[in-house]
Amino acid sequence: MCGIAGIYHADGRVADPRHLGPMLDRIVHRGPDGRGTWHSGSCALGHVRLAVLDRSEHAHQPMLVGGGLGTLAYNGEVYNFVELRAELEAEGARFTSTGDAQVVAEALLRWGPERATRRFDGMFAFAFFDRRDGVLWLGRDAVGIKPLALTRQGDTLLFCSEPKGLLAHPEVSAEVDPRELQRFLVVGRPDPERSILREVEFLPAGALWRIEGRREDRGQHFDLTQVIVPERLARRGRAVQRDSERRLEDSLERSVVGHLQSDVPLATLCSGGVDSSLVTSLAAPRHEGLEAWVADVGRPSEAKAARTVGRHLGVPIHAISVEREEYLRLWCEAVSHEDAPCTHPSTPALLAVNRACREAGIVVLLTGEGADELFGGYPRYAMGHNLLRRVRRGASLPRPWGRSWRLVAHWLRGAEHAHVLAAREPRLRRRLAVALAPEQTLRLQALSAHLGDVLPVAEKAAHLAALDDLHAHLSWILTRHDRMGMAVSIETRLPFLGADLIELALNLPYRLKQRGGESKWLLRRAARRRLPRDIVSAKKRGFPVDPRFHRGTSALLEGGWVPDLLGWSRAVAQDLLPQIEHSTVRFHYTSLEIWARLRLGGESVASVSEALLKAVRA
Repeated sequence: MCGIAGIYHADGRVADPRHLGPMLDRIVHRGPDGRGTWHSGSCALGHVRLAVLDRSEHAHQPMLVGGGLGTLAYNGEVYNFVELRAELEAEGARFTSTGDAQVVAEALLRWGPERATRRFDGMFAFAFFDRRDGVLWLGRDAVGIKPLALTRQGDTLLFCSEPKGLLAHPEVSAEVDPRELQRFLVVGRPDPERSILREVEFLPAGALWRIEGRREDRGQHFDLTQVIVPERLARRGRAVQRDSERRLEDSLERSVVGHLQSDVPLATLCSGGVDSSLVTSLAAPRHEGLEAWVADVGRPSEAKAARTVGRHLGVPIHAISVEREEYLRLWCEAVSHEDAPCTHPSTPALLAVNRACREAGIVVLLTGEGADELFGGYPRYAMGHNLLRRVRRGASLPRPWGRSWRLVAHWLRGAEHAHVLAAREPRLRRRLAVALAPEQTLRLQALSAHLGDVLPVAEKAAHLAALDDLHAHLSWILTRHDRMGMAVSIETRLPFLGADLIELALNLPYRLKQRGGESKWLLRRAARRRLPRDIVSAKKRGFPVDPRFHRGTSALLEGGWVPDLLGWSRAVAQDLLPQIEHSTVRFHYTSLEIWARLRLGGESVASVSEALLKAVRA
């Protein structure tokens, strides 16, 4: 796990590698074990290394292969590298490193990036310069686990693992993008391919870009429409269930085994939920002395359930307690590392757990992220499916709008959570979707067309909701895990996002994901043989954080940046700011204020932390 940076001049100018130094300085936390730069003609690449596999100098990057014909700067892990290395050796390749980076470089050179990236099972973001034709290739893994930020300054393309590295270049400015600012406050999460900074974007998940001079071919090595087979989603019968259950068991075990490959200490994050607990149960017998970690942040806490899992598996559980003042300080630090306002109140707690792990010598952490989006873990899928099915049948619905008051209350809470009071007004919601997320609208239309008419309407809608979450919702979860881990030089691995599991889950019939009011139905069947019954049947909690931890923090906005960014008059700000006390709205607006003070105001994390504590005490 590492950090990369690069410069490419489309007009053929010679790249100055001296500009890489400040960029790498900003992301040194991603790679404290090594540093290197390389340049040739119009391209310069830089790399900071966190040594996880093959800690020797043989794995140093940027890595040259083919006698200097190809150069790689790579961030990530390709877990099937042993299999790929055997194939490459059969073709005449010779390896000096026992890690995966040299395998990635040789595959890109010998097989070509289009073929090679489709063979990589793992998480990655890379820049590969092919001197044979002067082409720069940029690639990112299928679901976007590893980041790559980009900016264009005239004929110059700059890229880096984190936006803060781009801001170290003298030509890049920290100017806010009004659209993305509005999108964050309205939708509650960032666009996966855009930044709150006007000049910064992100390489899309599954992308493979070919750049030669001023020509850019923006290809994809992973496309949902090429992976999803609508007819497989429509399958029925016990044979389908048995086959899917067997494949899930096999694929998950293989994925966990692959994710355990490490030359440094490894542990798991175990919240006591079914996903992370299942990963821990599969890892424990295969990794001697495995330990697990969990955050204990007020009430409700995940620590109790995690300890239940630990006792059942014989795995020690380390619960990291976070007090309110520490939480507030960590909040400012988390915003600084995320390069954006935090989306969820659990982010500071995640940073606390990662820091405690690193202080204990842990370098690699396995988590259960990705299972909800792939295997149907969110209750909204079933609620939407059941309501739509009743409507399609013409069934009469209880007043006022649907199945029950409880459903209506949940729906309205969801609307408030997304900050769209207009969710009660469908026309205005459609207007907002087109104005703030047009790409998302078009993507869903394309996926809907691909699914066709082989599924009942309610099932099709549930699948589309999950696919939308895979792109838009999972992306910020992956971002925060990457940033909060790399902030303290920890590599986060996600076994549920292995290539076989992604392909299997995307083609599972709806009834194997949601059945009889039970979410992740097939996954829970696999978990019942390994985990306590109450853990398997528990409802999803979603990393809870006591809202009292950030109560009163909106006072930081008084006289701050947010009113100016949003164009509020002083009178409006004075009247409105005291009303921002809905917990989610409060957290987002205060996060935006913290970010603005750090990034736009140039204040230090320490000074903003003190200002936040002072505002709360007042």
